[in-house]
Amino acid sequence: MTKTIYEIDADGFMTYVTLEIEPNDFDGDNNPVYVIPEGYAGVPLPSDEDGKQLPFWKPKWNGTEWVEARPIEEIEEEKNKPVPPTDIEKLQQENILLKAQAQANADRADFQEEVLAEIILTIMP
Repeated sequence: MTKTIYEIDADGFMTYVTLEIEPNDFDGDNNPVYVIPEGYAGVPLPSDEDGKQLPFWKPKWNGTEWVEARPIEEIEEEKNKPVPPTDIEKLQQENILLKAQAQANADRADFQEEVLAEIILTIMP
């Protein structure tokens, strides 16, 4: 029965390196006992009631739990950044523009035909 441990740097920030370790011993109830080496945390990032990991922008181990180290202002700024359009959205916008240009060209051609017809009728008695 292995346990996942998480490497942390000298300041306590997660490095996103994980290791699987085997138990070093078993307690009186036959539960595994793990020795977590220096520079590692043996507690996973917190999860919600469905087991989905909670979002952390800059996880930091404070010695007992993971905390968010990125200032809330930076997180809010990042969340509020405009999302660039997807390739499909870009193509949809381009399609709208091209349709408008095609319609403008068709309207111009119709106008030119009408003007030409009037000129011909004016010149020819």
